[in-house]
Amino acid sequence: MIDFTRLSEEELIIRLNSGEAGAFNEIYNRYWKKLFSDAYKRLKNKELCEEVVQEIFTNLWIKRNDL
Repeated sequence: MIDFTRLSEEELIIRLNSGEAGAFNEIYNRYWKKLFSDAYKRLKNKELCEEVVQEIFTNLWIKRNDL
């Protein structure tokens, strides 16, 4: 079994590109808080920020083959 927490960003992207959900989950865990924080600095609305970040990750999964 792969420990995705030990993979570099480049390795995660390669695995995400091949459709590995574990790679997606690790990217989500690494970057959700940072993306939310940056969005909140601009939007000042928790619900809207959650929607924006969710949309980012949804698009990342949908477009994973284009990475």
